[in-house]
Amino acid sequence: MALIEDISEHLRFRPAVEEDYPAIGGLVTSEEELFFVYPKGHYPFDVKQLRVLARERHELTVALVKEKVVGFTNLYDMEANHQAFIGNVIIEKTLRGCGIGRKELLSNVVPEPLLTRRPSPWLLVQSHQ
Repeated sequence: MALIEDISEHLRFRPAVEEDYPAIGGLVTSEEELFFVYPKGHYPFDVKQLRVLARERHELTVALVKEKVVGFTNLYDMEANHQAFIGNVIIEKTLRGCGIGRKELLSNVVPEPLLTRRPSPWLLVQSHQ
């Protein structure tokens, strides 16, 4: 398992674009994982499903290490300046547990207006990990 210190100088975040969708889909490696990431999806997680998700969600964000997509998340059920739920958090299998999702990705996805107005960000965890 990689340590966040080992990759932090190469780690960056940006809004997801449609060209990222195949790589995002590839982060989900099983039917069970897909259920925890996107319960109404079907395996394999593909571009068509991500297009639907993009219409329903906000602030789609990817984590990149050396320009490779290694993580993804977004926000849903946003109430302006009040709250948002963080959803669909998925990290490349070889990098899970090193802090990219918990420490880095989540802190980069919540929009500044929500942070400055003291919203109530919510994280719903649907995992057995």
